[in-house]
Amino acid sequence: MNVTDNNWEQLANGALEHMSLHVAKKAFSRTHNTWLYLELIQNYLQDTGVHNASTEISFLGDVAAYKSHFNEAAKLYKQAGHDDKAINMYTDLRMFDQAQELIRAGDAQFKKQLAMKKADWVHNINEPRAAAEMYLSAGDTKKAVDIIGQHGWIDMLMNVVHQLDKGDRECLSLCADYLIKHKQYFNAAEVFKKTGDEAKLAMIYVKSCQWEEAFKLASQYTDLREEVYVPYATWLAENERFVEAQQGMPLQITFRFLL
Repeated sequence: MNVTDNNWEQLANGALEHMSLHVAKKAFSRTHNTWLYLELIQNYLQDTGVHNASTEISFLGDVAAYKSHFNEAAKLYKQAGHDDKAINMYTDLRMFDQAQELIRAGDAQFKKQLAMKKADWVHNINEPRAAAEMYLSAGDTKKAVDIIGQHGWIDMLMNVVHQLDKGDRECLSLCADYLIKHKQYFNAAEVFKKTGDEAKLAMIYVKSCQWEEAFKLASQYTDLREEVYVPYATWLAENERFVEAQQGMPLQITFRFLL
């Protein structure tokens, strides 16, 4: 009957607005490049959940979003009681200011979610320092430490160490790993002092040849004597100080070293 694609689209869109989805589905199938709408309709029809006024309004919000009518979509999502869908839509579109406007004063969860997504986006556009600061503000210290550590920003890393509670051993340990990687042994020792990890503190003293500090620690914690004196003897021997290597250790450890 010489009906054009434009006519079919007008019918399909009119049917959508009135939730006559079977009519809309048939009309869209007569047009080109409308598979997204067909998929949207099909998913809604196959949804086994309860269909009520709220789900219909939310569906119309999806339709508006597909048409790039984002403000209208956000209004429909809010009307349906799905503020989260509106926030997710805006954040996916990197429209963070609009998403922020939707968040109520007490919605701490949404605020954190928005901050995390914004930090992810900033990181993806290769702004690592800004991303690290955003992750810290959002409370994801581990991600922030990973970025800071990978770039070797020692001052920034130590600021994180000073702000962390000594009970946050996972993040502090991660900070120490990066400090050791960048050969910042004095700073790494500060971390292990904060966490009270004497064994790792002894390891750092040995690694950085801070022998006096290592001896003091070994005198306090006798179970660390072998971890300190054996490497010390090895270091002396490597520097051709063989007599000191034998004299500088307790007798029982000397025997083990010689064996």
